[in-house]
Amino acid sequence: MTAFVTPQFLPRAICLVSNRRVPLILVIRLSPPERQSELKHATGTALLISTNADICNCNIKMSSKPILQLNSCLVRAYNEGDVESLAKAANNPRIARWMSNAFPQPYSVEDAKKWISIANSPSPVRDFAICRPDSSAVIGGIGLKARDDINYRTMEIGYWICEDYWHQGIATEVVTAFSNWAFDNFKHLLRLEAVVFEGNPASGHVLIKSGFQFESRQRAAVEKLGRVMDTLTYTKFATGNGRILTKKHAEPRCREIGTIPRMTFVKLI
Repeated sequence: MTAFVTPQFLPRAICLVSNRRVPLILVIRLSPPERQSELKHATGTALLISTNADICNCNIKMSSKPILQLNSCLVRAYNEGDVESLAKAANNPRIARWMSNAFPQPYSVEDAKKWISIANSPSPVRDFAICRPDSSAVIGGIGLKARDDINYRTMEIGYWICEDYWHQGIATEVVTAFSNWAFDNFKHLLRLEAVVFEGNPASGHVLIKSGFQFESRQRAAVEKLGRVMDTLTYTKFATGNGRILTKKHAEPRCREIGTIPRMTFVKLI
């Protein structure tokens, strides 16, 4: 059983459930690490509180070293030297039409500076540059959007490639390798989702060739450039079979402890 409580109600929650025979996991909302000792003291109860290292590879940080060295390209964290090549590669309405409105058009040098700062802010880093292997110039981007609450074991993958490098197999190679890398490095991750606008079959083909499966169509889900469109969702699972995962993790007596963005899992012991 899992209960969602805020820190100020933790003592009362513990009193209410202390005599339960069913193992209980309390999800403490908005509980930063510095409050963990405070929570222990306030409740007078032994609590097992873990860190992000339990569910993520804590070594995923901003670094000049590529996370992936592929035949056609390399994938690494953004750096300040990427501003010009990023702006040049991304400044294309034929790319922006398939992206969310957070992807600006036109794409200026200032936009590139802002994005590099944003991409390198989270820890662990989840957004990376796709670069030429010879010059390390940016030719695209790929990243993960974390979910929270009950969806925290799902992430959304997104990517784009400079038009000069379309139809060369780069996107397929990158998405295949990066999705596998994500499962290896985010230990809590069970499911990857990719959302494609209708009318963009090339992206759907990339996902299918990268091990994703078409899952569902969302009718009239987005509006882009004044046009309301369906979206198509493609999924890839850690084991390759979502049914196995669903059956395995349906057990009510959950034993896994960890943290997710803005939450801390706490188990009474």
